[in-house]
Amino acid sequence: MIVDTLMFDRRRSYDRLDPIKWMSVPIAYLIFAIINGQWLKLAIPGAVDSPYPYYFLNIDKYGVQPVVIYCVVIAIAYALLGYVLMGLKTYIGTKNN
Repeated sequence: MIVDTLMFDRRRSYDRLDPIKWMSVPIAYLIFAIINGQWLKLAIPGAVDSPYPYYFLNIDKYGVQPVVIYCVVIAIAYALLGYVLMGLKTYIGTKNN
């Protein structure tokens, strides 16, 4: 998918806020995962820390502060990678007509 984006999307086709917009689905999933782990308690098949889908979201086990730190670090990394992709798209891909 990343190779497809780099090769075939037009250059300079992204807005500077697009990497932040791309984070909306992962943030919505994070909210669901926390709600599920804290209140809904729906089992996650194959998850060691069920009802949390990932160990680093387990507020009961680690507390709020470590979970927030994990989530912020992941969000920053995700945003940085999005901006790197957007920067690459200024030079790589099909030319705008």
